[in-house]
Amino acid sequence: MKLRKRLKITEIKKVRSIKARMHGNQTFVDIIIVTDQTLSVFESHQITEEIENSLLVKNMISKMFIFILSQSGIYGHELNKIHPQSYV
Repeated sequence: MKLRKRLKITEIKKVRSIKARMHGNQTFVDIIIVTDQTLSVFESHQITEEIENSLLVKNMISKMFIFILSQSGIYGHELNKIHPQSYV
């Protein structure tokens, strides 16, 4: 099932990419999502918490790096609005 649908987070407009790699017995995941440009940093952080909790509980993934792009960044207006949330 797609991550966006599985999480049921309406603020996620698109999952741009998901990359995973193994290091020993640990799985590391990098996720880039696109959200509404009106979200605050606090709201964006709450979304990353929901993603982290879902992946931890359902897939036992505890090492992840989540980037949030504002929807306007997709169209080149504000490409500097990247808010990484690290959980490594």
